[in-house]
Amino acid sequence: YLASSKLTKTGEFVYRKSYEFPSYPVTEGWDAAIKDVIYSEENNSHILVTTIGSRHSVLLETDTSGEVVNRRLFEDMEIERIIRTQEGDYILGGKTSLYSGASGNESDLVLLKLTPELEVVWSRFYFADKFKYKRVDVREMPDGSLVLVYSTWGPFPVILSKLTQTGEIVWQKGYALFQKEVDVMPDGSLLMTTFYHFDETHDFFVQTNIAKTDTLGRIAGCEEFPTC
Repeated sequence: YLASSKLTKTGEFVYRKSYEFPSYPVTEGWDAAIKDVIYSEENNSHILVTTIGSRHSVLLETDTSGEVVNRRLFEDMEIERIIRTQEGDYILGGKTSLYSGASGNESDLVLLKLTPELEVVWSRFYFADKFKYKRVDVREMPDGSLVLVYSTWGPFPVILSKLTQTGEIVWQKGYALFQKEVDVMPDGSLLMTTFYHFDETHDFFVQTNIAKTDTLGRIAGCEEFPTC
């Protein structure tokens, strides 16, 4: 089962809930975890992105008292990120092994667009040859397009891509950064942050790096790398 709580600003419990997944495809010894949470102003509800085991994800929509009003299962997808678009839809980002035969990777990046009722509008699959998936970050630009960050294991370029509203790639760039997170500035430029870096022997160490791009994702004085 999965436990969730809501607290007041002073730390007092509003509710404490547990959610079970008795009919979902899980394996022995599985666990559940909340990966991300977002608030829906239109429905006055919360969307919880949860994983069950290491292969499946469930979206739970809960009301103000924590009761589940909607849920959706995504088999063989480990969803990690959710954002709400300007139009009120949702964009989900995570990993899947459904297409590993095409890429040769153990898992690759998957992106989905959902309606406010959690119905799938479209889904896209992205991979880079020999770039083992690590994590994803996604943001919406002021014009409604999307910015996608594909991080890999090890000291390889992190891939930054701009996508159309339907998930088509407009451009993509590689940077010598590790697991970067991205925020969109009002003018469409990007602020990128990482908390680790690596040396010439590929050993990692703690180091905060902050970089600002122009509207085309370029960093002044920073070398760009191949994305595949």
